[in-house]
Amino acid sequence: MNNIKHFGRFNILNGLNSLILKNNDELNKFYNLLSNKIKIKNMKLLYRSSRDGLSLNNLKDKINNKSNLIFLFLTGNSRIFGSFTSSKIEVQHEKYIKDENAFVFSLNNNKIYKILIPEYAIFFYEKYPLLIGNNWNSNGFWIYSGIFKEYLLTNPKIYDFQKDNELTEGKNEFNELEIFEINLEQNDIY
Repeated sequence: MNNIKHFGRFNILNGLNSLILKNNDELNKFYNLLSNKIKIKNMKLLYRSSRDGLSLNNLKDKINNKSNLIFLFLTGNSRIFGSFTSSKIEVQHEKYIKDENAFVFSLNNNKIYKILIPEYAIFFYEKYPLLIGNNWNSNGFWIYSGIFKEYLLTNPKIYDFQKDNELTEGKNEFNELEIFEINLEQNDIY
């Protein structure tokens, strides 16, 4: 059984082409953590901020009308975290994406944060192209002019964070965003 699990993980992660998940330890942490919530069959890189540029139009070109997406962030030199949405994405200025299956995850904290208010899972806006867990109260996390912002994660709680800088631990220099489309094994979401 262990060989089967390892072989399946190899198929999913082989050729992932991620600048964020750079070694086998990070890949294994990613796979093991997310496999508690979703069963990934394979992943395809759709968007990379350093390659594709960080704007609402660039996001729209790459991820519009897609679902089952993983948004993977790297801040500082080592803070790796992200979010998952199963909902079909419609990238538009001032558009919320509701998703009861959404969650945020942190590889550094080895934790998954469940959605508490699904109406605010993801938000698209011209000035801040991608906001996660934001109800327009300057809360959640987002990128603005190449700077990563993590603010008021607990007030109000959109995801079940325990402290306000839980993802970056103060290492909020934005380095990379990658977005992957995933195929699930029989649409398994736990």
